[in-house]
Amino acid sequence: MTEDLTVRNEALTRLAYYDGLTGFPNRTSFRKRGLDALSTGRDSGLPVWLVQVALDDFKKINSRYGEPVGDTLLGIFADRLRTVASKQSIARISGNEFALLVTDNPAREDIQNLATAILEEAVKPFRIGENEISLTAFIGIASFPENADDFVKLWRYASTAALHAEKNARSHICFFTAEMGQKLLRESRIATDISNALRTGQFYLVYQPMMALQTGEIAGFESLIRWDHPNLDPNTDPSEFIPIAEERADIISIGHWVLHESARQLRQWHDLGYDHVSVAVNLSAIQFKQIGLADSIMKVIEEFGLPPQSLHIELTESAAMDDPVIAEDVIKKLTRKGICISIDDFGTGYSSLARLKDFRPYSLKIDKSFVRDLSNQSGKAVIEALLGLAESLGMKTVAEGIESAEHIPFLRERGCTEIQGFFISEPLRAEEVPAFLAEQKWKTDLAKAGIIFESELPAGTR
Repeated sequence: MTEDLTVRNEALTRLAYYDGLTGFPNRTSFRKRGLDALSTGRDSGLPVWLVQVALDDFKKINSRYGEPVGDTLLGIFADRLRTVASKQSIARISGNEFALLVTDNPAREDIQNLATAILEEAVKPFRIGENEISLTAFIGIASFPENADDFVKLWRYASTAALHAEKNARSHICFFTAEMGQKLLRESRIATDISNALRTGQFYLVYQPMMALQTGEIAGFESLIRWDHPNLDPNTDPSEFIPIAEERADIISIGHWVLHESARQLRQWHDLGYDHVSVAVNLSAIQFKQIGLADSIMKVIEEFGLPPQSLHIELTESAAMDDPVIAEDVIKKLTRKGICISIDDFGTGYSSLARLKDFRPYSLKIDKSFVRDLSNQSGKAVIEALLGLAESLGMKTVAEGIESAEHIPFLRERGCTEIQGFFISEPLRAEEVPAFLAEQKWKTDLAKAGIIFESELPAGTR
């Protein structure tokens, strides 16, 4: 009886502190080992290194091959880790994440070599049954006491370094730095302040004009969110705070506010007689996956009595391709209700032409990186191909990032529908738009560059 109880207790202990698949210590056990290691390090004055390893795209592997194959792959990788890091304390801390504690007073070069060896094992093909699977890893490294004085910070900093490695195309291995620490503090501050910003009216919208290339008229505006943060930069860049909002539920509230405010403003411009203009609203990938999205957008349109086609929804190419089956269903629902869908940043490398044919969006926005390349022949060839593709599918096109008149004749001759960029106007506050539309300064600037529209030619010369 006593023997059975001992066996049962050992089994429970193993279940509580060890990972059943790999046999490695789990997160709970690893934390205890880390606290002990730091305590020893304080007494001895020796450093402790924490190496975090994240296998990339593991959800796709489970989805494509099934979880049994994924589990087998994890087991093989665990065996490889044991081989290259036999002297280290290794743990599996989540589904596709592992961590190592290195306490034998290594030099930084030794840690680099260890990380390189782990990465090499991760990229070796995994042969499982008839499948040969390839993957890669991102590795983040932090050290005590150089980077952190407690285990919670050490863990967080190694995670930050791993994330930085994932975002940095040049390397899959990253050591934590003081600059990353400052960035982490700033991101934490932004995350804390986002909810309050929406509640206290710190967010506002600006509107960048889009000009029709054949007529020279302003066809619409893209609404862009800005944040007048009282304690950080006066205008904190959306590319900084939107990804943080997307990690939280705040992006849903922010997205609804942007949609509602854009529709309200459009209604005002229509009432002033500018009922030919539209407004394009950017939608995050998270919003795009919301149940009932089409109905919620129609509710806003009906609230302000707008024609559905006057409100355009912009979705990035990468967001559309993240789950193309869902994307196709949502795009078709919105299109049936008369709402125009634009694929933003088109040509940046994610699209399937077959899917694009199925989506049939209203327009494609050609990324400004392609417009910048118009100075060379290969860049022109790419733009011509994109414009030809859109025309063959019956889609309008918007060229982004137009900062001078240099490329406008080429785009107009090739059938580009609209342009957008600082040459026409920088983003405007809502109250600036009526004067902008009335003065038509952009036409004067175009005329100075020798670009004349048919409606402006003298009678008999058209």
